[in-house]
Amino acid sequence: MMKKLVLLFISLTFIFISCSGSPRIKFSELKHNFGKVKVDSTVKHVFKFKNTGKGLLKIEKVKAGWGCTGTLLSKKEIPAGSSGEIEVSFKTGQHAIKRKKYIHVYTNDPNQKDISLSIEAEVVKELKAK
Repeated sequence: MMKKLVLLFISLTFIFISCSGSPRIKFSELKHNFGKVKVDSTVKHVFKFKNTGKGLLKIEKVKAGWGCTGTLLSKKEIPAGSSGEIEVSFKTGQHAIKRKKYIHVYTNDPNQKDISLSIEAEVVKELKAK
């Protein structure tokens, strides 16, 4: 009897999820390279995404690594078919070195609860004129 109840519960849960639809986050890019940037400067990039699923996409949190900030420019709840943006700011610091930073986006997408975005730059003392 218990086994039948468990199977019934699983079946009803699956039907509910299928009917309501799940959100799906799709970024236009997961990586961005700034190229050469000068020490003691701040560069910014906007990562764009779309909810390609059928349910309401929720951006639960945007967490960036040290020296980097991630800001959600759009609303936290993205309806199916709608788009959003996350702006990333990166402070280069005082040392000439290649740097790579990660930004984690936490969502209610059942297939992508934690998406990792990355930015990189070659920090130089001086930019040469082109």
